[in-house]
Amino acid sequence: MRVTTDSLLIALKYDELERDTIDLFLNGAIAFLRNAEMYHPDNELTNVVLTQMVGFWMEHRESTYTEYRTVGDFPLGMQALINQLKFLPDGEVYG
Repeated sequence: MRVTTDSLLIALKYDELERDTIDLFLNGAIAFLRNAEMYHPDNELTNVVLTQMVGFWMEHRESTYTEYRTVGDFPLGMQALINQLKFLPDGEVYG
């Protein structure tokens, strides 16, 4: 199952008023992973990483976001998950 705005509203416990912001952050998280060649839509770990990224950005949305330009700017636990996606062998999908 792929992460959607609806699934994030439920998982992160936000109400419908946050739909546009969550949708924006989800699209941004997907773009972040795609640009880094770490987006594997059929991998369950990708769903975890997307959920964590959106949740992190929702909790820190008061900041300017200038500090979240690279993987190294995220919390260590999230970095570890993102790096697993980075080193996933081409064409292989686990999960």
